[in-house]
Order: sequence, then structure tokens, then C-alpha cells
Amino acid sequence: MAGERDRGGFDQQVGDGGMCGSVLFELIAERYERRSIAITSNAPFSAWDDIFPDKAMTIAAVDRLVHHATILATVGTQSSCSMSS
Repeated sequence: MAGERDRGGFDQQVGDGGMCGSVLFELIAERYERRSIAITSNAPFSAWDDIFPDKAMTIAAVDRLVHHATILATVGTQSSCSMSS
């Protein structure tokens, strides 16, 4: 199974049956209205069905994230910092 790790350490396994999406949902649900959470993604919310095991979980996760959110959308080239030697 191929995996892709993002900068925060979330390891999304391709074909994992939604296990990583379930873990991410648990994190979002646990922090909802209790603590802050910052999530970055290069995928629009409409593509998040590929992360969570079912559509209902996707809707619930996005709903919890955007309820009290400030969303910063950027358009353009990659904005990561690079250091030259």
C-alpha cells in the first residue's frame, strides 16, 4: 500500500478502507468547540469524500471544521518556504 504523509504527520494510506479518515474524524470531533485546530489541504471540501469512509462522515467533519472557522483560501503557486544553500 502506498502512503502519503503530509507536513503534520497525518499518514493517509491509499486503499486503507477509510481508517485514516476515521482517525481524523475522531480528532476533529474531540476538539470541536473545545480547542482550536488548524488544517491545511490542497484539496477543496468537495474532494474530501476520498478521505473519509462515507459521505455522512465527510459532511459531519466539514460541518464541525467550518462552524466557527476562519477559512483562508489561496490561489496560485506553491507557497512553501524554501531555503537555498
